[in-house]
Amino acid sequence: MLPYFLTYVSQKTKWVVRLALIVTLVMLVGSVCAAPSLASCEATMLGVRAQIEPLKIQHRYREARAVVLDGIARIKAECGEVNRSYANALRDRADIDSILNDPAAARDATEVALRIREKLADVDLPTLLENRWKLATLEMSLGRYDDVARPLLQQALADVVLTDFARSELHCKILQGQALLEAWEGRFAQAEQSLAEAHAYMEVDATLNDRILFESAAAKIYRDMGMLGLAEQYLRQQGKELASPPAGEEFDEASMAMLRAFNDSALARVLVRAGRYEEAKFLAAGALDKLMSQPRDLRWFAIGPQLVLIEVETALGRPKAAIGHAQSALSLVKSPTQEAELRYATAFAQGSIGQHKEAQRNIARAVEIARGSAIPAGPQMIRYLELQARLAWAAGDLRSALTHFRELQSAFESQVLLSLAGLPEVRQRAVLSNYVHGMSAIVSFHFATKASLPGAIELAIDTVLQRKGRQLETAVGIESLGRRGMTASATRAVGALHLLDAQIAAERLEEALAGESSGGIRAQELLERRTAFERELRDDLSVLGILRERASGHSVATALRRDETLIEYVRYKVVTSIDTLTMRQGDEYRFAAFVVNGDGVFASIDLGESSHIESLTQAWLRATTARDLAQSRALGRQLDAAVLEPVLNVVAGHKRIFIAGDGAISGIAFAALVGPDDRYRVQADLVFSYLTTGSELLRPLDTQPADKEPVVMGSPDFDSMPADRLSQGIVEGFGGIRGPARGKRLVDGNAGSTLTREERTPEQDLEIANQIMRAEADRVRSGLGAFAKLPAAAQEAEAVAEALKVTPILGKEASKFRFQLETTRAPRMLHVATHAYVLESDPAQHKERVLPLLLGEQLMPIEQSNSADPMLRSGIALAGANRPGNSYRYLVTALELGAANLGRTELIVLSACKTARGQIMPGEGVIGLRRALELSGAHSSLTTLWSIADQPTKQFMALFYAQLLRQGTDLAEALAHTQKAMLAVPATAIPADWAPFYLSGRTSPAIQR
Repeated sequence: MLPYFLTYVSQKTKWVVRLALIVTLVMLVGSVCAAPSLASCEATMLGVRAQIEPLKIQHRYREARAVVLDGIARIKAECGEVNRSYANALRDRADIDSILNDPAAARDATEVALRIREKLADVDLPTLLENRWKLATLEMSLGRYDDVARPLLQQALADVVLTDFARSELHCKILQGQALLEAWEGRFAQAEQSLAEAHAYMEVDATLNDRILFESAAAKIYRDMGMLGLAEQYLRQQGKELASPPAGEEFDEASMAMLRAFNDSALARVLVRAGRYEEAKFLAAGALDKLMSQPRDLRWFAIGPQLVLIEVETALGRPKAAIGHAQSALSLVKSPTQEAELRYATAFAQGSIGQHKEAQRNIARAVEIARGSAIPAGPQMIRYLELQARLAWAAGDLRSALTHFRELQSAFESQVLLSLAGLPEVRQRAVLSNYVHGMSAIVSFHFATKASLPGAIELAIDTVLQRKGRQLETAVGIESLGRRGMTASATRAVGALHLLDAQIAAERLEEALAGESSGGIRAQELLERRTAFERELRDDLSVLGILRERASGHSVATALRRDETLIEYVRYKVVTSIDTLTMRQGDEYRFAAFVVNGDGVFASIDLGESSHIESLTQAWLRATTARDLAQSRALGRQLDAAVLEPVLNVVAGHKRIFIAGDGAISGIAFAALVGPDDRYRVQADLVFSYLTTGSELLRPLDTQPADKEPVVMGSPDFDSMPADRLSQGIVEGFGGIRGPARGKRLVDGNAGSTLTREERTPEQDLEIANQIMRAEADRVRSGLGAFAKLPAAAQEAEAVAEALKVTPILGKEASKFRFQLETTRAPRMLHVATHAYVLESDPAQHKERVLPLLLGEQLMPIEQSNSADPMLRSGIALAGANRPGNSYRYLVTALELGAANLGRTELIVLSACKTARGQIMPGEGVIGLRRALELSGAHSSLTTLWSIADQPTKQFMALFYAQLLRQGTDLAEALAHTQKAMLAVPATAIPADWAPFYLSGRTSPAIQR
């Protein structure tokens, strides 16, 4: 809609009219030398333009089209069809048809004009390329995306880069079209890349029209991506430009009023997505008034704000008003994409007042249109399928609802690989948030129809398995690909990804330090290269299998042993068939447990309101860590009755249990819960281990022998300079990247700082990142206080090393450099006894300034935002950690640990406080050291849920390794035996001493000897 009106605006400006008159005179003079018939046709065309310009200024577009059609007929009769005059007249007709909301006619005229220009001997390349861009835009408005619009844009891009028009405003427009197409498909990383490239090519003195086109495209893409803050920023900026247009760009007030109305309408759509309904209604109503006051031929532009008002009125509980807007708008629609959106919104409104048949007809039409776009499963299709399923549910057609929900889940699986590919985590989270409601709808549908529709349980289990931990599984899949080295090209691509990630981090960190916003050309070029490597990875068909085997209850059951059970917990938002068919959803959240065991038994239990379980968990944790035994046992019994006993009643008999927690349940030590027999669950011979999601059971492990013998580190000397103080600059990061490059320091004003970003090498980029991270680590360190000595940690490390028959690394030797060196190649086991830090609360409550990293929707200081990377908010302390300055050399963050290559390491033990804690992300588990260990590729890990005492931990580890190294004992059994042994000794019988140890991963195989 907006591109058509911008064409209209440019035609209404006074300077365009004057320019048209000048061009007319020049061409009339030139026609003297032309062939008589062609000269006559040129004169006819110019005469037509002279007639239609005043009509367009007066909004008399139907009369203007009649004049153009007459001119086209005369030119065709005099000169035939293959000439420039005929092509120009067709283009004029297409512009008018677009303004009159006849995209099919505009498309046909543009297509014929394009074919004529391709046949002309003297090709006018700029006009030819612009025709291709316009035709692609029109094809997209008609729902012809992948099969028609894409080839046009690809051809235009291929042609423009070989001409003098590369990096021009024309190139920018073509890239914007490609970005919109990629966003429609859900290829958000590619869309963002095309958008960034387009921005880089915009002229410094780009016209207001060009800036509006770019800002509108960016806002739409980020809205669809779920980055609502960025979308709003672009539209607010556009609003400022429209309020004060630059000098020299003279628009009449009527045109500016329409552009402002478009801006308000687009902003209102973003606000609707954000749940800010009253603001959205105010903007949309104002825009509607402005657009409906226009001449009749232009009133169809009001479809945009009417669409917003349909959604708003439905959300605010006024569906009849919404249906009124829908009926008014539907009579104006001719574009299939507009029709699909209107029918979707109308179906929402109709469903909320029980007009189920009408609603189902409307949503079926929307789905039909979306399927005709040659994109099998884009974000739009997923929204439509969810509503179609819920409307069938509301109508009582449960079989159809189940079919539609299955289609929805299949579409999600097809879409998510495209959506997440190449995006940083914060954008992945935003994209996944678009699909969270669909999971809640399927889970709610299962529990609402459990008695009458048994088949829904399999769909619910499959959905939860496939959606939980999606970010983690994607990241682990790419890392796994690199470790397994499936193909030489894939291995090179993964290596390049690691290097480019570090370069991009350096670029963004430097911008953060300077207080700039992201989006510089250098950063975008790096992103382009990264996306190219991503594409190379994904071209290898084997990658898709690694990124995510399509998890299902049946595949997980096959992966389990006969005596094993998976309990998959999920926190979901309650969705019902009718009363939440509005855009405005309720706030009731519940916990559910889905059970799969090795016998192929499936079960589901609704555990009740999440708030009750969350408050119980917090109270139990407080009592347990406070060493209040009586209160801990009493609350442990209540918590067990809430989250575990109902599940065990369904699958009695299985003793080996995998727990895949969600939300607050991720922080429960299940072995310390108290059963109905008044015994701790571990005393009932239950053996627990933990996962982020049950689909981890399908994750392929590297079964090749480890690269080296076990490594044991402990009791670092926090106050002294590490023994390897001369090693600075040798190894920076787990990738083995050396720095500083050529001995130059690049940040502090010395010689290297004179290099521009374009002149720097990858190694210099990395050194900048390292230096900035050092400064930020000092700020983190300043808020932690001094690390106390751990005398028992040295004894613990010595005992563990003796059991594993290796030499421990202690005191000054237990440095970050030594840690990096020892983990460059994967040891068979890794044990570290030290202090850890976890900053769990709101960052605004801390004085330290953790790396901003541009991981939020906008760049701002950590004191004002909760957007810092949680992987930088936890880590372990090594030798020298109490020394002032250069804290970066003494702290290993979770971000760094996650980059280690530990795919052949069977077990990592972080014997320190709270190493299993971090920031809880719904559906993604705990983000911190626990996640880092999964990303590193380690098969299993042992971490802690709360602060642990020095002496009891030493005793625990001695018992654990004694159990572990017994013939045939696996990790989970060793942990359970150790906990029971600690319980048997009065001095360590309190859960605070034996229960915090959290065993994650595939724990069934026994450790190699």
